[in-house]
Amino acid sequence: MGYYANGGGELTLKKGMTIPASILADLGREFSEVADSPDGGLWLTFEYDKYHDDEVTEALRNLAPFVESGNVEFAGDDDCHWRFHFWNGTMQYQSGWLVYEDADPYWRRSDRQEMIGQIIDIFEDWLSDEKGVTPEMIPCDDREDDNDALIYGCDYGTLEGRIEEVLINNELIEKEEY
Repeated sequence: MGYYANGGGELTLKKGMTIPASILADLGREFSEVADSPDGGLWLTFEYDKYHDDEVTEALRNLAPFVESGNVEFAGDDDCHWRFHFWNGTMQYQSGWLVYEDADPYWRRSDRQEMIGQIIDIFEDWLSDEKGVTPEMIPCDDREDDNDALIYGCDYGTLEGRIEEVLINNELIEKEEY
């Protein structure tokens, strides 16, 4: 028994190109299904226990000059994940892992506030350590006598809101309705 992997993908072929029969034959030996997709591309499906890395890579590398874009992704029985990314006649191997979004909105909100707080802390540390700024140099009506934070109270809230807005505008986090 060999290494078990499954995967596949859809590739968009370059217009007006015909894939040589020898390349299709190589793909047919390495993939359990090679079929035309409805939009003129190519579907590749792989699922069996004889994954041979060199042969699969070689077959895909030979196909690359005919491919405009797409991915062929794999998952091994040892939970390894990898893909071959195609773009404009080139192919790149990429390893990766699966990350699942947290389904509990409470945790997402908590993580989001923690991340923004860490960003504010970076600036606060830079101001004090690199620029020598002290709490006395930044007027803040909200400051309590025993608090030596540079960014505090309303200032903290203002920065938190602005950072959150930047992250939302750049689609790094989603806007939440409260």
